[in-house]
Amino acid sequence: MITEWISVNEKLPPIKQHVLLSCYGRVVYGRLEDETGNSGYPLFSICDSVGKSRPIVSETTVHSEFTTGRITAWRPL
Repeated sequence: MITEWISVNEKLPPIKQHVLLSCYGRVVYGRLEDETGNSGYPLFSICDSVGKSRPIVSETTVHSEFTTGRITAWRPL
């Protein structure tokens, strides 16, 4: 089964479920932490592997002005 990338502008992944994320053209493991983080944008954590909850980089949002990365799309594992 091939799953297409889903734009974060169209739909967000389930909270706390590990998914693949497109972040600045790279594919990384991560999960949605909060639909409206401190900045009012969805807040993601990038993880070093599936099943680990500890992020390896700063939290990031779909808006990159104040963050370390910009999440543009996601897809289920």
